[in-house]
Amino acid sequence: MNYLKKLINLIFKSRPNRRRRPNRFSKPVRSSVIATLFVLISVVGKSQNISVKSFKVLPKDMTARVEHPVKDQNGEKCALIKVVTDQQGFVWEGGMLGIPKVEKKTGEYWVYVPHGAEKITIKHDELGVLRDYVYPEAIKEATVYEMVLTTGDVKTVVEEKKIATQWLIIQSEPEEANVFIGGKLAGSTPFQRKYEEGEYTYRIEKKRYHNKAGKLTLEDEKKRLEVTLKPQFGNIKVTSAPKDGMLIYLDDENTGEKTPATFREISSGEHTVSLESRWYQPKTKQVTVEDEQTTAVNFELERAFANITVKTQPQADIFIDGEQKGNGNWQGRLMEGIYTIKAEKDKYHNQSEQLEVTAGQDETLNFNLRGKTGNADIITTPMDAEVYLDGEKQGTTPLTLNDFLIGEYTLKLKKEGYGTLEPTFRIREGETIQVKKQLPQGKEVTIRSEPSGAKLSINGKEKGNTPCTTTMKFGEHSLRLVNGSKTIEQQITISQNGKNEFAFDVKELNIEMVAVEGGTFQMGSNSSEANGDESPVHNVRVDNFAMSKTEVTQAQYIKFMNAIGVNADGSYKGREYVDMDDEDCAVAYLTESFSVGYRNERFYFKGSDKAKSEDCPMILVTWYGAQAYCEWAGGRLPTEAEWEYAARGGALAKDTKYAGSNSIEEVAWYEGNSKDKTHPVAQKTPNELGLYDMSGNVWEWCSDWYNDSYYRKSPQLNPQGPSSGSNRVLRGGSWLDNPQDCSVASRSRIIPNIRTLNVGFRLVRVP
Repeated sequence: MNYLKKLINLIFKSRPNRRRRPNRFSKPVRSSVIATLFVLISVVGKSQNISVKSFKVLPKDMTARVEHPVKDQNGEKCALIKVVTDQQGFVWEGGMLGIPKVEKKTGEYWVYVPHGAEKITIKHDELGVLRDYVYPEAIKEATVYEMVLTTGDVKTVVEEKKIATQWLIIQSEPEEANVFIGGKLAGSTPFQRKYEEGEYTYRIEKKRYHNKAGKLTLEDEKKRLEVTLKPQFGNIKVTSAPKDGMLIYLDDENTGEKTPATFREISSGEHTVSLESRWYQPKTKQVTVEDEQTTAVNFELERAFANITVKTQPQADIFIDGEQKGNGNWQGRLMEGIYTIKAEKDKYHNQSEQLEVTAGQDETLNFNLRGKTGNADIITTPMDAEVYLDGEKQGTTPLTLNDFLIGEYTLKLKKEGYGTLEPTFRIREGETIQVKKQLPQGKEVTIRSEPSGAKLSINGKEKGNTPCTTTMKFGEHSLRLVNGSKTIEQQITISQNGKNEFAFDVKELNIEMVAVEGGTFQMGSNSSEANGDESPVHNVRVDNFAMSKTEVTQAQYIKFMNAIGVNADGSYKGREYVDMDDEDCAVAYLTESFSVGYRNERFYFKGSDKAKSEDCPMILVTWYGAQAYCEWAGGRLPTEAEWEYAARGGALAKDTKYAGSNSIEEVAWYEGNSKDKTHPVAQKTPNELGLYDMSGNVWEWCSDWYNDSYYRKSPQLNPQGPSSGSNRVLRGGSWLDNPQDCSVASRSRIIPNIRTLNVGFRLVRVP
């Protein structure tokens, strides 16, 4: 208000300083001037009567987002400023972004502004204008803020006397030190405050640092103090010898640290350091910590234990005071005292010893256990039989086995021209027993079967499963082998120079065969729908044969795999070769050949139903695997001529396009109805001979090499195919082929060692 005083003085000083006779206009003129000054005071006062006391975010207030949202011109939710004031009549301006909405509430205004707004202007007829107030917080979408206004009434301001003040700034290293001004706590560093000019005392304090104090004078300009406090602490480095890992106590408090360790910023002065461990004597030292210095304290440790080593011969269980510590050899620590150390082993006499342990004096104990032994005299008739024990030859009879540990033993007694015996006997401590045996007049014989695992009886007595090795007397013997539903009985003769091994075929087969009477037929097709390799039609005659009623199934192939040493789970001679391709199939691999050209065969379970998959045709089988199965089952693959003759119905043929019908839906699984998978055999209608799935489901291997020239000029009687080639013939079509490929005349071929998901086979036997 100083400029108003000056204005008043100026106005009145401008009048002449001489005495004048007052006139009737003097009073009105003075009143007018005073009124004008009050107007000026009022105008100036208005500009100072609107201010923002505080502005903050109300993070939990959902008014702008949920309860009362307002959208701006871009369709986005506005921010809401709740303006707290007890005055009315305000006008709000938001610049270029504008103010979408203002609502008057009790005790406050609700001012909606677009997000991104930076400032606001507040106007009032009586209180004046707060222009371009810049928000101290970023204005975000759908967020609520609180603005508290301070306002005043229009009144004349009487200017009070100003106090001369100045700023005091104090910074310290480290920070957060307490600041005392005039002996009273004023705050902490970094410190800034305004004081009346004059002289003051100060003090800077922080725990574990030396204080800093003094006097300062505030005048003319702000005062800045930069204070560095000197540490009133140091470090302690603790080590121990000859071992680390000692638990450290500092001033009787467990630090949780183990040697070596360094403790930092420990208050200067006297401290107690102690070490403790299970295996060493506790130690304590007094240390003095100096400002900013590292005090090293090392402890020379004294053992509270001794290293004890226990050795046993032979290896025995070691016990210390009844607690088992190890077997054979043991090494460990024992505290001072007297201990009972014992060695125990089955079939040996126990041995024990009392040991007095002195700290720092290591000891080694050796135990040599004495066995509990006996003897055995081995006598045979005839004499000079070889005696074996655990596979090692001990000598020939008569023989004495000396100093054998007590227990049960099994001998093996052998002599050329006699049967082998394996008597069991028991050695007793301090005794000599006699084992006297008459060697049988026979010899060791092995009975095998194909497949193995058949139940074996010899002369009416069960001997277990094949293969079986046993001693048989010279002469005639009756054998009986049972494999499932197949049983064979056989007479064998055992002689001095006769066979030592006998093998028998007990394969159990469940393959239903259909007899096909031979005859002459027109092989091939001249149709325009043919593939080109089916013509010309030519006369062929085949002899009688039998063909399996269905394609060979996965279940039938499993029996073959089992017979040659591969189980259905993929295990082969104790090793696993199972590879899970997906949840519907399991693949087992053979790694040893069992037929010429046949290696790494595998079987594959896949079908419309896991439970029925074994009734599906065998797939992923090479020509060699198919032929090997047929040989094992007592047959072979069909020739191409036999296959087509049987597919057409043989002597009962009715000249149909497919095997048994002109409607493919009746007799075959093909691309139109298979749903992209194989199906269990014998679900469609059979042909005239009662053969199933000759059309569709899977292609079928034939024995012939593929050759177009040979086919066109093949012999008329039982053609066998060419003698060599690179591909084998396939017939019949499959689940992923079109109807034409499923006709009885259709031909195809692939390399014989290829496996595919749509190729199988069936069996043929010749009378």
